[in-house]
Amino acid sequence: MEKSKFENFVKIELDIDEFDAVMRNLDSWERLKNVKFIEAEIIGNKAVIKAMPVATPGFFVLVQNKKARLMAELVADTRVGYIDLEELAEFDAEILDNIKYSVVCEDNSGTLDKDGRYFPKSEKSVELYKKLMRTAKWK
Repeated sequence: MEKSKFENFVKIELDIDEFDAVMRNLDSWERLKNVKFIEAEIIGNKAVIKAMPVATPGFFVLVQNKKARLMAELVADTRVGYIDLEELAEFDAEILDNIKYSVVCEDNSGTLDKDGRYFPKSEKSVELYKKLMRTAKWK
């Protein structure tokens, strides 16, 4: 497997059988590699995956209509998805604001008024997330 950096993404080359296995277990592969799958191109019996390196695919900040929400990975027997943590618990407001700023602005050079999914790319953001979870008051 070859990796090379380009435009803040990594290129991962696999043979077609490896690619098939990755696609059947994409969520596990993302967690194993600490990446988010972007796209893939099939060329003959090879596949080239374009992926974004992340500190963890376990959570992200979703910005829509100038509102930032903290989303977390939910693993069930049949599928993996994301849930809005702020609908399920109350958190320390200062830490919550800090993690949103850290992930969007520091890790991704984004702004809190630009729509998108922003995944953590630093250990600081992961540590803030852990600290935030300790303040959760579940509804």
